[in-house]
Amino acid sequence: MLSIGRMARLFGITSKTIKHYEEVGLLQPAYVNPDNGYRYYAYAQQQRLQQICLLRSFGVSLNDIKEMDKTGMKHILKSRLTAIEVEISALEEMKGQIIYQLGKGEEEMDIRFETIEPFIVSGFEHKGLVKEIPQVWVDLNNEYSNLKSPAEQSFGVCLSGDGQQVHYVAAYERELWRRTDLQDVEIEGGRYVVAKVDGGIPNIPTTFDYITKMDDLEFRDAPDFERYIHPIGSTVDEIEIWVPIR
Repeated sequence: MLSIGRMARLFGITSKTIKHYEEVGLLQPAYVNPDNGYRYYAYAQQQRLQQICLLRSFGVSLNDIKEMDKTGMKHILKSRLTAIEVEISALEEMKGQIIYQLGKGEEEMDIRFETIEPFIVSGFEHKGLVKEIPQVWVDLNNEYSNLKSPAEQSFGVCLSGDGQQVHYVAAYERELWRRTDLQDVEIEGGRYVVAKVDGGIPNIPTTFDYITKMDDLEFRDAPDFERYIHPIGSTVDEIEIWVPIR
């Protein structure tokens, strides 16, 4: 049998790590000397530690490794592979945004100023996490057949939010709806600074940050909104951010 020190050196980890695996119920020594508390590990424990080290190198959590005896190593590896594919997809999207921003260099955003009359939009309300907003748009698009005529624009109205939580409404203009039971929101009249969003939905936060850091603008207390322009027959939305100013 191997002492804890030799086990640690064999697998390139510390004795403290092996003791931690024992504390969380992942690995128990084959024998503990009752006189001095020294731990010893037989071949079965060496095989177990080899599995643990392999899974940890794949980024599998200790909690998931603890489930290995119930679900099997194959199940854990499949779950981790799925998670890695999601991570890769997110990183590829981030990579594309970075490349896009680098390609823009110091180019100014497409900014203009508009003064509008108030109007009403109606749609589906969301109070919760920002990352859950896409589901509100799914709900809205599922109701497209309830419009009186095709909509060439839609609106995402941010009534309040702190970057994590948001009160948001995805909507079409009210007069387009056959339904009358949806959430109404008034787009306030007045002056707005408007920025075109280049690069699609992932660049909405970047565009909004750009607007809010512009010099010589006095913002007023009214909801800002996204305007999605999608003419009939078009396959690509044009996106604009509208922020109220004085």
